[in-house]
Amino acid sequence: MVLSGVISRNCIVMITVSAMVMFSVLFNQDAFGQQKTRLEQQNCIILYDIYKEIGETKFREKYDKRTNIIDCIKLYKNPHWNFVGKGKVDKYFDSLHVKEQQSESTQVNVNILGKSPIGKLKHIVKFEVCSNKAMQGSQFLIRSDGDRYVGYSNTALQSGKCTLFRAEINAKSPSSIQIEYVKSFDQERALKLKKLQLM
Repeated sequence: MVLSGVISRNCIVMITVSAMVMFSVLFNQDAFGQQKTRLEQQNCIILYDIYKEIGETKFREKYDKRTNIIDCIKLYKNPHWNFVGKGKVDKYFDSLHVKEQQSESTQVNVNILGKSPIGKLKHIVKFEVCSNKAMQGSQFLIRSDGDRYVGYSNTALQSGKCTLFRAEINAKSPSSIQIEYVKSFDQERALKLKKLQLM
């Protein structure tokens, strides 16, 4: 009877120890898996800006040799996936892409109508600007062999119509005077600015 009781207690102890070991192993595996998942998601968050900027096709080409990149793309496409700051990233790049599409589809033509000297080097240039889309304000690079600046106007350009402007510029040769539309001041930020006059 005593021997039987000892054997029973030993069996219970062995079973209990085995269960604790198994639980410990399972717990550690689960914790490791969760930690690994968190690290993978953190890497996906770090790369999200680049994904939004260059798009899925170029993103795949750029990181095709990186592990778990497919999982990141699946996360990006999941409408329920979120992280702190994701809304701001989405809003910024979405608005940027809209502006790029609008800029690509907008056509602005500049035609010089006449050049009149008003001094030894100074000239008045009359030109028209025609746009296929309505625009609130516009800017132009005006240059010659003796001058260079950005002329701007706050006057709205009407879709399918032309607007007449005049500008003054120094030029040794009138034939060197050129005017071209620029999308923003940032393209020629180092140059001086002059407001254009309507005709």
